Amino acid sequence: MLCSIRWTASALTLGVDSHQPAIANLLVVRYRISMPIEKWSDKVNVLHLADDPQFSEDLEALEQQFNGKPTDAVLDLSAVHFVNSSNISRLLRLRKLMITRDRRLVVCGVSPQVWGTFLVTGLDKVFEFSESVSTGLVAIQGVK
Repeated sequence: MLCSIRWTASALTLGVDSHQPAIANLLVVRYRISMPIEKWSDKVNVLHLADDPQFSEDLEALEQQFNGKPTDAVLDLSAVHFVNSSNISRLLRLRKLMITRDRRLVVCGVSPQVWGTFLVTGLDKVFEFSESVSTGLVAIQGVK
């Protein structure tokens, strides 16, 4: 059985070769990359978030890293389908921490469901948003 390996932004996908019988083609295994914090530069980190429980754990890891060496951050929410009150609380705590250290936080890749939560809670006026990670990085690096 031949396998092909394909990398995506947040997952590694193993797919069965198309020359195999149709039943074998149903096998698809997804793996989450274990390094959600990407060091873009000495001054900027990109955090690729996923739904809970990883959401909370990854934000906690960013907070711990930030306490050691403060950096600007881009939060990629493209793999997040919902946020709960605990997630919102953590985001607000991270925002406050970054403001006290004169650092910027840009949230990007927000799904329609998560965007609805930001709108209802008024957080669309609190956080800085960008469409994608690349435009978030441009926003952070372009304005200081």
